[in-house]
Amino acid sequence: MPIEKGKVIEAIFVRRKKTKSGTMKFYLYDENDNSLFLSSDVNSTVSLSSNDFNRDGMFFCGTFVKDDNNSYGYSHHHNLEANIQKKSVNIEDTYFEVSTITLRDGQILHQKVPKRISGTWVLSFPRIGQESIKNLILLSDEENTSLVFEKIHEDEFYMSICYPLSIFQAFCIALSRMY
Repeated sequence: MPIEKGKVIEAIFVRRKKTKSGTMKFYLYDENDNSLFLSSDVNSTVSLSSNDFNRDGMFFCGTFVKDDNNSYGYSHHHNLEANIQKKSVNIEDTYFEVSTITLRDGQILHQKVPKRISGTWVLSFPRIGQESIKNLILLSDEENTSLVFEKIHEDEFYMSICYPLSIFQAFCIALSRMY
């Protein structure tokens, strides 16, 4: 279910590496009260729980799929929620990875590309985070910001999520930035 128009969900996306196994887990927390929205394990299972990734369990939300064409898809209880297409573009002899997201209802979100200002590539963010190739701003067809994904610490990213995205879709888009 998409976030209500005019409402903004602020969240923190966290990447954690388990030291013994070396596997990654990802978490999305509400920025205000630190409650868990969603998590994902190494098998690309999305769950409402931080430790129960059973695909037949009550916390199961969906799965992440990557194909050979650098395309990603996320299914929420077997309904395709989003298709994420990544491609490399060349702007003034600089290469950028650009994502285009097609939502289940056919809406298309496109990535805001940095602009060159005084010789430096700049992408303005609402916070002062860290430079990262994983940083992302997604715009809707009306050029409204739908998602901000900005690195704030080594393994933490700030997220601002707006209509037409759901929290699940935004989390999955953030996961695609990690691969």
